Amino acid sequence: ERHQLLALLRSCVPELPDGYRQVYLLREVEEMSNEEVALAMGLTPNAVKIRLHRARQALMTLVQQRYTRHL
Repeated sequence: ERHQLLALLRSCVPELPDGYRQVYLLREVEEMSNEEVALAMGLTPNAVKIRLHRARQALMTLVQQRYTRHL
């Protein structure tokens, strides 16, 4: 079940808006720091934190929607 959930999460990432997706991938996949992401994207570290939080919220919503459709 955990593998299915991870696959579902990965399938939802491309649906995120560009700015959220880029921050999410750099932080969660590439494991860059907020400061590194900020420099790479021309943002402030605080903007990175906000976008990452919003990306996680959006992912949770997408996963919940897809998961309930499969029940």
